[in-house]
Amino acid sequence: NVRKNLAVAQSHLGLHEQAYPTIVPFLERNPSDVDALLVALHALYQVHVEGKTIGSAEQDKARAAAYARAYAVAKGPLLPLVEKWAEFLSR
Repeated sequence: NVRKNLAVAQSHLGLHEQAYPTIVPFLERNPSDVDALLVALHALYQVHVEGKTIGSAEQDKARAAAYARAYAVAKGPLLPLVEKWAEFLSR
């Protein structure tokens, strides 16, 4: 999928504020895609590390928790990392 590939590339380039809106429509159609969930979570995490938000802080927290749960259910290979990001975003 072109959208997913673009979001992954944006993420690798550190363009997290662009990667998030790129990946969301793909995630809505593919809610258990572990790579897409990782891009979305990483974007939320990096933006918050920089002291910013994508939506409201509460929206970002809720989205991160939902993505982390979906990643765990899908048995994503980087679960310990995802759990650390989700813990940070839950504060």
